[in-house]
This record gives sequence, structure tokens and C-alpha cells, in this order.
Amino acid sequence: MKDATHPLSAEGDPERYPRSTRGGESHPRPPIGLGTLAPTPLPAPAGEEPPPPGAEEAAFVDYLRGVVRRAPWIALNAFVVGGIAALISLLLPHWYLASGSYLPAVEERSTFSITALLREAAIPGAGLSDQVQAGDLSVALLKSRRLRAVMIQEFDLVRRYQVKDIEGALVALDDHSHYFVGQEGLVTVSVEDRDPAMAARIANRSIDLLDEFNAEQRMTKGQRTRLFVERELALTEAALRQSEEVLEQYQVKTKLVPLSPEIESAVSTSALLLSRKMEIEIQLGMMSSILQEGNTELLRLRLELTEIDRKLGELPALGLEYARLVRDLKVREQVYGFLRTELEQAKIQEARDTPSLTIVDRAAPPLRRNRPRRAAIAITAAGVTGVLSVLGALVLTWGALLPPDDRRRQVLGAMRGDVETFFRRRRRS
Repeated sequence: MKDATHPLSAEGDPERYPRSTRGGESHPRPPIGLGTLAPTPLPAPAGEEPPPPGAEEAAFVDYLRGVVRRAPWIALNAFVVGGIAALISLLLPHWYLASGSYLPAVEERSTFSITALLREAAIPGAGLSDQVQAGDLSVALLKSRRLRAVMIQEFDLVRRYQVKDIEGALVALDDHSHYFVGQEGLVTVSVEDRDPAMAARIANRSIDLLDEFNAEQRMTKGQRTRLFVERELALTEAALRQSEEVLEQYQVKTKLVPLSPEIESAVSTSALLLSRKMEIEIQLGMMSSILQEGNTELLRLRLELTEIDRKLGELPALGLEYARLVRDLKVREQVYGFLRTELEQAKIQEARDTPSLTIVDRAAPPLRRNRPRRAAIAITAAGVTGVLSVLGALVLTWGALLPPDDRRRQVLGAMRGDVETFFRRRRRS
């Protein structure tokens, strides 16, 4: 017979040793204070999901799972917004882009320059393309107010662009005009308009205006050069006639017979001596203000001047006067010949100034529109909406992982309720 007072006896004190029943059997509970280990949690039954972790304990897989759960919502948003953008693009006006190209004129180099030396030496990185520089200059002229104002007036762009004044038309024309200078110097002018024929007309007219402007300016330079040379040539020709008349009158007055070759050579020598004397006097006047007295160069020039005066003094008075007249005649003949050559060169340069541009391609009316690009608009709208929807799904997943009593979750819930209320009111209105 078991002792009822034994600590392990089943018939002990029920208050001291309470019993628990499970499956119809009674088991004594361990006394308080004897159990020091926490009870091991039982595994979740099959078919049930584990409880979600907290927001601080969530991993990448938890957020990915939240995004996957909302994948239909994300796809629906992207599809709806992309469709709306495609419908809106159908209502946008069509713009056509017409392009023309030309080669600008390059100024000829007639003098030595470091740039030309570097270009001829073909040093890598040091060569400069005159064709590209001329292209940049021509683009700057196309963007000038002078040429654009002419185009605005000719095509009535103030009314066509639906702006208030010429300033607004200038801005609109800049927005619809594009210029590109290639590495070879080829300049491409592109203009867009709602009418393809008008786009081609504006592009071609801009190139023609640039051609006319360059031709006018360069022709003005050529005309100024030609007019100056013609004026000087006329004066020299009049002075030459006067010298011939004076020489003829002097011959009649002194009753000189035609000179023999020997005498003509002596007269020419006298003319050269007089010309050299004038040159030496000019050099002495310039060098005496710079060099000190006793300089060897000054002494040499003065000795040469003395020798020329001695030779001229040996000539008879008649021969000296005649030599001066011949000298003046020869000088004017040389100047006349020089001006005749310059006049011919000015005429050639004036003729070469036009045309100033080499038009490669004339702008033709385009067959296809340049914008709007409906596919790009719809794809962009759908892509942006998809990205924003994914971000929204991440935020909603983060909020769902927060504890119910967390203030951040309450704020998110309040914001969601405000948004739903707003759209509900809009739907009712």
C-alpha cells in the first residue's frame, strides 16, 4: 500500500500536487520552482503559414513576396496608364521634320599663319579644320536676329505659331529649328512644322538667306576694292597723260631730237639715281632719329648720297631736267601697270565670291511624321507607372509587416483612407 503522503504518490495532497488530465489519464504536474526550462514551442500544423515577421526582421524575400502578391495590381496600373497615354497621343498634332545640307565657303589663306603650319604638319590634336570653323560661323549667322526676322516676316510665323509678337516667334522658331555641323564641315539644317511642305520651304529659305547674306557682304568687299583701284587707276592715268604732255612740250621747246639708245640709257641711269637719292634721304630721316652720330650705317648712307650728288652734278642742266621728266613718266607707268593688275584681280575675286555656299541636299517634304511617337509615349508611361506601382507595393508590404499597434501603420492606414475617400467623392461628383 502506497503512502499517501509520499511526494511521488498519486494520492497525495491535491492542492499541493495538482493533477492534469489529458487523453483520459491524469498526470501529476511538477511542483512550482522545480521546472527551470521554458517550454519548447510546438511546430505549426501542416497547411498553415508561419506568422509574418516584424518590419525590422523582414528580409528581401518577404518584400519580394509582397510585390508578387500585388503583381496583378501593378500590371493593371501599367496597362491602364499606358493605354490612356496612347489614346492621348492620338489627339496630339503631327509635326514633320525637313532637312537640308550645305557646305560653307572657306576663306582662302594668303598669308603665313601658325594654324596653317600646324595643319600642314598634321600634328595630332593640333590641326584645326577651316571647314568646321566656317560651318560654326554659318550656323551663328543662321541664328542671328537679322535672318530670322526676314523668315518670320516672309512666312508670317507670328500667326502660324500663334504667338503675340515677333519675340515669341523668334523663340518658337528656335524651338523648331535644329542645326548640326559634321566633322567634315557639312552643315545640316532641320526645321519642323505641322505642314511637311512648309517645313521644307522654311529649311530651304534659311539656306538661301544665308547664301544671299554672305554673297552681299563679300560682294560689298569686292566692290569696295574694285572701286578703290578704279579710282586710283583713273588718277594715275590722268597723271601719266600729264607727264607725257609735259615731256612732249619740253622736247618741242628745247628742240630735242629722238634720243639714241646710248643717250636713252644714260637718261634712264639718271632717273634711277634720282629715285635712289629720294630713298636714301627718307632712310636718313628715319635713322637719324634713332641712331647716334658717328654710326657706320649713317656714314655709309651719307657717303652714298654724296656720290649720287656728284654724279648728278656732272650731268648737264638740260639732261638733268630731261631725266626728271623721264623719271616721273616711268614711275607713273609702273604705278599704272600695277593698278591694272590689281583691278583685274579685284574683278576676279568679286566674281568668285558668288555663290558662297555649296548646297548638297535641298529639303524635301517628309513623308512620315517626326512626332508624336506614340509607341515611345505609351511604353514610357507604362514603364514609369510600373516602377511607381512597385514602389507602392513595397511601401504597402512594409506597412503590413508593422505591428497593429505601431503608429506608423496607423498613419499609413489613415492616409489610405483619405485617398479612398477622395476618389469616392470624385466618383460621386
